[in-house]
Amino acid sequence: MKTFTLLAALLGTAAAFPSMEAFRREAEKRNAGCSTELIGDLVTLPDSALSKTGKDVKTILSGHGYATDYQSQYGNDVPKLGSPGCGADRCCVWKHVADELFAEMWDAAAGVCTDLARGAIRLGFHDAGAWDKDQTFGGADGSILLSDEITLPENKAMAPTGDRLKAMYEKYKGSGITMADLIQTAAKVAAVSCPGGPRIRMFVGRVDNTAQNTRGLLPPPTMNASDIIDLFARKSIKPGGIVALVGAHTASRGHVSRDSEERKPQDTTPGVWDTTYFNEITSATPPAEILRFNSDISMANDPTTGPWFKKFGGDKGSWDKVSRSPRHQTSSMTWFLTLNPSGLCF
Repeated sequence: MKTFTLLAALLGTAAAFPSMEAFRREAEKRNAGCSTELIGDLVTLPDSALSKTGKDVKTILSGHGYATDYQSQYGNDVPKLGSPGCGADRCCVWKHVADELFAEMWDAAAGVCTDLARGAIRLGFHDAGAWDKDQTFGGADGSILLSDEITLPENKAMAPTGDRLKAMYEKYKGSGITMADLIQTAAKVAAVSCPGGPRIRMFVGRVDNTAQNTRGLLPPPTMNASDIIDLFARKSIKPGGIVALVGAHTASRGHVSRDSEERKPQDTTPGVWDTTYFNEITSATPPAEILRFNSDISMANDPTTGPWFKKFGGDKGSWDKVSRSPRHQTSSMTWFLTLNPSGLCF
């Protein structure tokens, strides 16, 4: 089964519902401003033809499931890499990968996520985001590191992150991982390494692609709100989802050519996953030490997307609900995933 879908950064904890009716009401509430559009084989195949994982993905995308989960199938007792026990479990290698990534993405002394984390969040989106419903290929296929995509102007600032993931790929590829899965796993680990960030369910089975994805499908920082809304509509994302996704700028630092702007964060708490970004992008007197994209300013002042900035900035719970809903599993933490779903790891 081949499925094209969008997942963005998720926030908050998974909730338990006392009844299916309560679950239904909460699911409806969470879908406000979101898309529950199914794409690819999930539209045409009956449930009887789907794998268990395919059914899980369909449930999430249609608004009746959660993409976050705060329980893992592993504790500290994971089989040793290369052992028969690890080889018999397709997910075992990914626990080793995630542990190694987290050690480099979490600064325990400072209590914040690192530059590798913020780079991985952005890389995950850029690999996956070069896709829309008119494309017959692309999305989260590893091509950003398997072709020359990383050298493109919109990607080249992520080269150090790409080099680190290429080294990890060489280390673990003998255990059956794909670059496409590694990039999205790194993005998920990065999001949860930022305090307040989401713990996103990890699906594996993406197929690698060495051909460069179509250009012009990622929003530049100069794009206006109207064009951004149109661009993401072609990816099945509604305005509320766009703003939930762009909230991953809470952990971002700029990579631009002007020396005075180099390395400026996009909010004053770039090591923490919080709503500071939403409040500072809409402020009449934003802090001088932050970098604000023209695209973000345009959306913050647009009558369609602007109310979502205010809503999320004033109530983190509302951002949690929209971001936790199916169409916004990311990121950043966001972000687009092309899935050949064959298994759920963690």
